[in-house]
Amino acid sequence: MKLLSKIVVIIILMFFISISNAQKINHTTASSLIIKEYNKTNSKISSTTKSAIYIQQVGSENTTDVNLHSNNTKVSILQKGNSNNTNLAISAYKINKNIFQLGNNNNIYNYSKYSKIQSTRIIQRGNNQNLFIIGSNKLSNNMIISMKGKKQTLIVRNLKKVN
Repeated sequence: MKLLSKIVVIIILMFFISISNAQKINHTTASSLIIKEYNKTNSKISSTTKSAIYIQQVGSENTTDVNLHSNNTKVSILQKGNSNNTNLAISAYKINKNIFQLGNNNNIYNYSKYSKIQSTRIIQRGNNQNLFIIGSNKLSNNMIISMKGKKQTLIVRNLKKVN
């Protein structure tokens, strides 16, 4: 009986020690490490293929809806948190997207038709952020959007001038 109680005490101590060590890394550092590791893995894989979509979801109730028409597609999506949503409906000759959602209840909606190149990097850090991207043009190519904080909405309209 004494041996059993000692084992239980040791297991409980080990549990508390592991919890206290896990709390030492702050959220910003952990997010940066996740993004760096994800970029390293993604660059190794995507350099060997012409068209690919990579989706990594950590958490619960994350959704991704991807509808792409392209000759050359490289899309990577990382959702870390809960109830994040990414919706892409893009038609372009070349598509290159890197999307990071780190937090809860973040939404990305990207709709575009008939563009040559769609190249965007999107980072959402925080909660309850909304991003709407409609259309594409030369100004929006290679655009980097970084949202930090909570309860933000950003609408990007890339409309071509019609003569």
